[in-house]
Amino acid sequence: MKCAIMRGRRGQGLPEYALLLALVAIVSVAALYAFGLLLQRSYGVVGGALGGKDSAAGKDYYITITSALCQAQTSGGKSETGMLIQGETNAPLDRITIRTTKSDGLQADGGIRPIEVDGAAPRWKWSPFLSQTVADTGLCPISIAAQVDDGAIAISPIRISTYP
Repeated sequence: MKCAIMRGRRGQGLPEYALLLALVAIVSVAALYAFGLLLQRSYGVVGGALGGKDSAAGKDYYITITSALCQAQTSGGKSETGMLIQGETNAPLDRITIRTTKSDGLQADGGIRPIEVDGAAPRWKWSPFLSQTVADTGLCPISIAAQVDDGAIAISPIRISTYP
């Protein structure tokens, strides 16, 4: 009789272990998915820094970078440094994340410059100011990765130029 009671108590832990294992599996998959997108974007920036220019479609969306330019200019006594990144996508613009070798889509003042429609869809542009007081190409990143949250990614080196 005592053995039967002990066997019943030992079996009670099995459902709890199964629920715990299921919870750990769900949390692990979610964390790996989120970390995977960040890792993909980081490797994309490295690929762009090495001169790579590529794009890969995701499950539902695509994204490309057609032009990537960083320019330092002085004219009329005013100095500034800014970027103009252009591309195409069928994704909603609020689902795109930008990462460069210098920052994650931030402007010089720390604010986030939104991605905008460039003419007619599917064209987009991103044009942050890196400095509105200094013309310095040293502020320019050397590559960019633009990624949609479904995994579509585009990478490109950034062309750097000066204007008078």
